[in-house]
Amino acid sequence: MSKVINFFNIQNEYFVCKICTKKLRKPKDTSHSGITYHLKSTHPNEYEEIQKRKTLMKKEKGQQSIQSTFQPFLEDSAEAIFRSISQWMGVDTGPCLAIEQGIL
Repeated sequence: MSKVINFFNIQNEYFVCKICTKKLRKPKDTSHSGITYHLKSTHPNEYEEIQKRKTLMKKEKGQQSIQSTFQPFLEDSAEAIFRSISQWMGVDTGPCLAIEQGIL
């Protein structure tokens, strides 16, 4: 449900603005466009606060989604790279050969 609704009480056939007590007839459908328009045009600071929170929540959700998607790959890759380097340095003569061949 829209956070806009939190700024209104419901009385019979009306939404009543908690800020200015203006009555807005409830639509026959479940639309909140009338109360959204009222809040946006009459109480822009409150409307802007809702938009800021929405944007922040979307951003946080997106970051969590990206992190949860790539985290297993990042952890696996880091461990694999560390193991490979450890093996290469500890077991193989790779570092010596690399230096001799001018790779490192």
